[in-house]
Amino acid sequence: MSNNELFTLPPSQPTPLQSARRALADAERDYAAERERWKENSIELEPYRRAVNRYSELVKAEELKELNNRVG
Repeated sequence: MSNNELFTLPPSQPTPLQSARRALADAERDYAAERERWKENSIELEPYRRAVNRYSELVKAEELKELNNRVG
């Protein structure tokens, strides 16, 4: 493979686990920013808290799926 071919390769797609981890990191960052903004106002923070919980569960599910694929 020549150098020119290396730079023309299409980017690879992230795995579902990588995507879930990125989404969780984004949700955690948004939650932290909003928590500073609203100073623990639970009504305003609830959607951000739910997003963190939802993406946390998604990461766990993707990790389990990946582990099961390695074993089975």
